[in-house]
Amino acid sequence: MGDKSRYLKLYESGTIARQHGDYLTAEKMFNEALLIEPLGTAGLELCRTLFLSGKAEEGDERLLKELELHKSCEKTAFALGLISLQFMRKENAVRFFMRAVELAPGKAEYYNGLGCALKELQRFKEASLSFKKALSLKDNYGEALTNLASILSISGDNEEAIQYLKKAVGSKDVTPVIVSNYLLRQHYCLNAENMNITAGHKIFNKIFAPENKNKKSLGIIDPTGRKIRVGFVSGDFREHPVAWFMLPLFKHFNKDKFEIAAYSDATVHDSVSELIKREVNEFIDISSLNDDEFSSRIREDKIDILFDLSGHTARNRLTVFANRAAPLQVTYLGYPDTTGLENMDYRIVDQFTDPSFVTYGGSEKLIRLNRCFLTFSKPGYLRPVRDFQPAVQNGYVTFGSFNNSSKINGSVIEAWSEILKKAADSKLVLKFSGGGNDEIKDGFINKFASHGIDKSRIIIEGWSSKQSHFKRYEDIDIALDTFSYNGVTTTLEALWSGVPVVTLNGNIHASRVGYSILKAIGLELFAPSSVEKYIEVASALSFKVDSLFKLSKTVRSRIAASSLSEGESLARAIENSFFQMINNYNKQA
Repeated sequence: MGDKSRYLKLYESGTIARQHGDYLTAEKMFNEALLIEPLGTAGLELCRTLFLSGKAEEGDERLLKELELHKSCEKTAFALGLISLQFMRKENAVRFFMRAVELAPGKAEYYNGLGCALKELQRFKEASLSFKKALSLKDNYGEALTNLASILSISGDNEEAIQYLKKAVGSKDVTPVIVSNYLLRQHYCLNAENMNITAGHKIFNKIFAPENKNKKSLGIIDPTGRKIRVGFVSGDFREHPVAWFMLPLFKHFNKDKFEIAAYSDATVHDSVSELIKREVNEFIDISSLNDDEFSSRIREDKIDILFDLSGHTARNRLTVFANRAAPLQVTYLGYPDTTGLENMDYRIVDQFTDPSFVTYGGSEKLIRLNRCFLTFSKPGYLRPVRDFQPAVQNGYVTFGSFNNSSKINGSVIEAWSEILKKAADSKLVLKFSGGGNDEIKDGFINKFASHGIDKSRIIIEGWSSKQSHFKRYEDIDIALDTFSYNGVTTTLEALWSGVPVVTLNGNIHASRVGYSILKAIGLELFAPSSVEKYIEVASALSFKVDSLFKLSKTVRSRIAASSLSEGESLARAIENSFFQMINNYNKQA
């Protein structure tokens, strides 16, 4: 075998081994390939493999070695920047993108990459300048427009962000990521509930779904004498809320009846990935597979039912679903709306988030569970419930919201300002990624000031370790949920920490999840259906310090005794839907 053929064989073997999670073999194959061709792209794949296997230090060293080997090649510097960004080596990413810009200052893509790295470091002003430079080099550059929009959204300026995204969607270089960003960020807007967002999602199908794909083109499903094969696709099979929500299901799915495959597009393989790996029949890394390769893998695995767990969030693979990769396709959990895909057959929700009296304009058929559609998995770093009430120690009530800042729109700020006015001397703690940036912080403080709230009453903090994150809940008396886009993980974390949550019950899925959670634990009175009532409930609760303390001591036990802690019953409910889907499918096949 010639050197070139042997190189390609080793390269292919390394790629396949990595897809199956065999990082040690993949590393060996790529190293052997590099002995044949030291300047080959196996070096880049070795970098990715080292990071995926948790060898971050070795990965960093290899990145620097690749830069030295290709020091005059701007394309390699750019590729190294992308890898660094993928695996959150943020400082390295800035270094490599800067090198690419130095070598080729006329490339818009390099400035866009630099902006992304600066944004990850929360150097938002510099990032914006870099994106604008990219736009000056490439008019209507969709990715740069989208990235500028994301910075505006972090600042809570969602309406302005949407204008950039509309322009990006209309650009000639529009991508699935751009359209997904546009669809997701509409939910953050002031008038989200009146925008007919759900029906608007069909734009994704119109742009990216081929017209010649028949919805029922893959034959009947005959599970006679065999297990039903179910695949779950996610970019979040790592330390992420989606992974924690899925773990109880993976644990309790009946392995005598079903074979479960987890297709991971995550950029990081961590201890949570390992937990999932132990609970499923097969864990497959698809992060390096293109759509055609991934679709082929699904068909080779003979998947009967394929689940999307991302919707229009980061690292989704909706374009694979658009091409009908499996006989039955379902979306669940990771996104609060329709995918808009004609080839997505079902969406699993519950009767509280999506009651039958609310019109649904999505592309999927709804399967409405008669219990909350999720279950709460309790990570080991959760702390004991406090044995004191902060308001008693402080002499004033502390409200808090640890939700994504993009959800804090003008209507939310106005409502929270009214609550603060009614609860004399009270304070509000906001904690979110980006909260440590002075410009972002000052922007939100000024928005509250426009409603007459002194800056001393608003405390804004950045993200922190999980341990300190949960400890911070001990300082909060009442958690205030965002609307129209409710919190999910933040609501459950607050409740488990003994902090009651007040939410607003709206008329779309994104604005009814808080109600579904509170309904499950018998606290639906804290989920009124008007802003006026929302303000009233939160204000009234702030005057009942003794009642607050009694309530805080019972909230965790309410969760423990509710359907939210019943992973097995949720698994059975979803399994029942499998049979319902298959019966309906075969009748129409």
